[in-house]
Amino acid sequence: MWVFLPTHFAQKWVAEDKMRAIDPEQYQFETLFSVITRKGARENLILKAFLKELTFSP
Repeated sequence: MWVFLPTHFAQKWVAEDKMRAIDPEQYQFETLFSVITRKGARENLILKAFLKELTFSP
C-alpha cells in the first residue's frame, strides 16, 4: 500500500531520517485548488490568510 504525504507534512520526519521519499521523480503529483469568494464582501482576515496559504509555493 502506497501512502502519499504532502512534502511539507513529511518534512519533519525526513529531516529526522525517519522517513524518505521512494523514487520521488516517478511518484509525485500536484493538486490544483480553486477558490470562489463573494465579490464585494468586506475584508476578512481569516479568508485573506487562507488565500495566502493557497498561493504559497515551496
